[in-house]
Amino acid sequence: MAKATSNRQAFIDGKKILDNLTRERFLLAFYQLGYTLIRDAEFQAEYRNLTGNTVTSLAFGLYVDGVLSDVVTLDKEAPMRTKLTKGDTLRNFVDYDGNFRAYFRASVATDSGYGYDTSLTFLKSYRIPKKYKYALVVTTGTEYSEYLQNVLNLNVLSDTAIKAESDGYKMFINSFKPIN
Repeated sequence: MAKATSNRQAFIDGKKILDNLTRERFLLAFYQLGYTLIRDAEFQAEYRNLTGNTVTSLAFGLYVDGVLSDVVTLDKEAPMRTKLTKGDTLRNFVDYDGNFRAYFRASVATDSGYGYDTSLTFLKSYRIPKKYKYALVVTTGTEYSEYLQNVLNLNVLSDTAIKAESDGYKMFINSFKPIN
């Protein structure tokens, strides 16, 4: 009888090891995919960075069992200031990208906070269906992003979303490597 118990325990222990290795591999693959997507969003951006809030708020949230596990952003210099809100005006200034601008008047109402904080609040409040063991959500934290996308027809995240839908599965699968 002792042999059956030790075999059963060996099986249970082996399953735990396999589950941990699988979890680590899935998490690494999700991190790689998420980081690839936010870098792609930065690279594909068709807008200029005024305060730096949009580019520094590009983030992905990693969810495990429906719970936000981690938030990752690009490694960028902090924004120059909080988000401008409708009616705010700036004159004769250098923007986040280092370009001189003579005049800017904000046309979108914002919370006047920092983009990263808005991304974080969104990711914390976002609910993933419990049927998903792992999930990845990419976001930007500026109200101005919608204006850029919908009114000015500039790419903020739309091309990245298309890429994720068409190539995301391949990028995810290709991130797996044999366990040595």
